[in-house]
Amino acid sequence: MNESIVEIGPDGRTGIITEPVKLNRDFPLILFLNAGIISNTGPNRLYLHLSRGFAQNGFASLRFDLADLGHLNVDHELTYEENHVNDILNIISVIEKNTGYNKFILLGLCSGGNLSIITASRDERIVGVIPINANLVPLEHNRSIINLARQKVKINYYKKNLFNLTRWLKIVSGESDFFREFPKLLKTRKNIKKNNTEKKPEPYHKNSFDDLIRLMKSRLCLMIFTKGDIFLEIYKIAMKKPLKKIFRDYGANTDVIILGNVDHTFTLQWSQNMLCDKICNYLRNKLN
Repeated sequence: MNESIVEIGPDGRTGIITEPVKLNRDFPLILFLNAGIISNTGPNRLYLHLSRGFAQNGFASLRFDLADLGHLNVDHELTYEENHVNDILNIISVIEKNTGYNKFILLGLCSGGNLSIITASRDERIVGVIPINANLVPLEHNRSIINLARQKVKINYYKKNLFNLTRWLKIVSGESDFFREFPKLLKTRKNIKKNNTEKKPEPYHKNSFDDLIRLMKSRLCLMIFTKGDIFLEIYKIAMKKPLKKIFRDYGANTDVIILGNVDHTFTLQWSQNMLCDKICNYLRNKLN
């Protein structure tokens, strides 16, 4: 494995490229997109561990901070989304010129996953996306789906612990907030049914939906969720049914992986190793 600092912008900005000893230039370069405002090491050093795991499996990757994220402060006049999309495309152009890579895969956790889909639809050099626990239903577009998803997460939590003696002892002793939360769940469900949002949930923002459809038809698309995460429930409510036909007709390069017993940011090392293995297996199957 080789790690080196590379220039990614005319302003002297740099990133860290991690490459395998035996480099295959036919494989795309994987770009890590910031998870929220966290730096390019990723939450719990997830991106750092993934980049080195990828290199051990023959895949090169690049970690960097987008404008105004991580350790980088850059003044700009565009919106959050426009600024970061332009930033990624400019970085790709610089990397292509300086390193010779001409194919790229965007990988991002949470907001980074959203950004990967939006950006990939605008440049043919991006041959794939790997959004992880991405929220594909922006809050401002469908608050009711978010509320329903939150309710389902709580219900699933109680179902999971239905036969857990320790949990029942906490309820009996008053240590649990079950009796406080359960009426809220019933009230939320009642309001959702009243508004008929459970029967007719609207897909997430149409532009994002169209972006994802285009990617699924022509490029690699690996969507990863963790069981118990609110964004998995959002996917089930708003996306699973409308995407069913797309999977049937164009699903050769698309996959959805759901990982159990893992938190949103892959805190434990074994969960990061499992995530790395899943991604590498997918890429090997699709690129070889």
